[in-house]
This record gives sequence, structure tokens and C-alpha cells, in this order.
Amino acid sequence: MKQVFLKIAHKELIQKPKYALDKMSEVSRVILKGFFPNSQEVEKMYTEKMPTVKKVLKLLQATPSTKAESQSFKYLQQYLRGLDDVLLRKMLRFMTGSDVMAVEKIQIMFITVTTI
Repeated sequence: MKQVFLKIAHKELIQKPKYALDKMSEVSRVILKGFFPNSQEVEKMYTEKMPTVKKVLKLLQATPSTKAESQSFKYLQQYLRGLDDVLLRKMLRFMTGSDVMAVEKIQIMFITVTTI
């Protein structure tokens, strides 16, 4: 009985996904070779997408209309400058949903909260 379960598990977990990957690679191989003709291009893209404080700060776009908003934006920038690589990636993931440079800009919007 154990052997039957192992064979079924092997087929479902290994063989089926492998077949799908083989078929996808046949189609995408030509397209990806156009984007990445050699391994240096892949490495270049990887390093371009890695976040740095300078890159993340360049992405920030804000239009503060009051002194308090300007100060808040400066505090955000100061906070980001103080982050190490690991925390910067986590913060980028919080703001964009990705821990690599996957967006062209990060729009900072200010809202006014009023209490009752």
C-alpha cells in the first residue's frame, strides 16, 4: 500500500509539473533568448532590480501641501535612509508588494484624519 501512495505522489508532485515545465520551456526559450542572450544580461537585470536606499528614494513621489506633510515626507525619507538591506527589502515589499524594484514610482499620498 505504501508503494502505491509513493508512486501516486511521485507522479502528481514530480512528473506532472515537469511535463508542464518542459512544454512551457519549448515556447518561452526563443522569447527569453531575445531578452537575455547571455548570462551577463541576466546578471545585469538582477543587479538593476536590487533595491538600494538611493534607488528607493528616487521612486518616491509626493506633493506635500502643508508644512506637516513636508515634515512627514522628510521623516519617511530619513527612515528609509537608516534601513539596512534586509529591512529596506521588507519596506519595499510593504509599499509595493515586491521586494525588488518592480515599479516605476511610489506615490505618497497624504490624507487628513479628523476625529469626531
